[in-house]
Amino acid sequence: MFPRIDTHTHILPSNLPEDYYKNYSQEETYVHFKCCSDDKHCNVKMFKGDKFFREVEPNCFHAEPRLDDMKRTQVDVQVLSTVPVMFSYWDNVDDAVDLAQRINNELIEIVQKNQTKFIALATLPMSHPEKAIEELERVMKINGVVGIEVGSNVQKLQLSNPKFEPIWAACERLNAAVFVHPWNMPREKYVSKYWLPYVSFATLFSYCIMLFFSTFSTLSTLSDILMFFTPFPT
Repeated sequence: MFPRIDTHTHILPSNLPEDYYKNYSQEETYVHFKCCSDDKHCNVKMFKGDKFFREVEPNCFHAEPRLDDMKRTQVDVQVLSTVPVMFSYWDNVDDAVDLAQRINNELIEIVQKNQTKFIALATLPMSHPEKAIEELERVMKINGVVGIEVGSNVQKLQLSNPKFEPIWAACERLNAAVFVHPWNMPREKYVSKYWLPYVSFATLFSYCIMLFFSTFSTLSTLSDILMFFTPFPT
């Protein structure tokens, strides 16, 4: 019997200080967390700047309740990735790298403590390809990290943009899977040109644009692209 693997399971960093962004650029809006009680394993409220975003349960932060859920639902392995709202696709390179590494380090810690139950998809500072490749090379050396999660666009740049070609080439070289997740999808410019007025699925749209721009033409072995074909809730 094949193992039951859930490839789309997000987790947030439990060790991230509430004011982790205090030394970051003030040009961006950051996500932060507030526990609903003094209990470590309580629900947590997420805010984007001063606006409430959503409330999440302990299994979105901690491995233990997640393992209980897996047993109850008969899932053998979860592929962990960050929640897209935590993507650090900012202009400030130091801030972007810092948060990506914080998130990845905790993913790695969880995976290494539960090597038969979890594998990880890292996040990268995609706006800065050289730094993104450095982080990719770092995490892919670690057992249990199998690839990356990326948004369906990066600061409104399509993934077909030549800026990202070195990243895809590095993924191919390192045999890193690429999981494309819906994220802030700008459609208007491309919909009419490529006859896609009825495509509402951001990841499918992003993939089509990559095909149209021949992004994959020189990447003969980059085949492990996991696509999520439902809209990201807003």
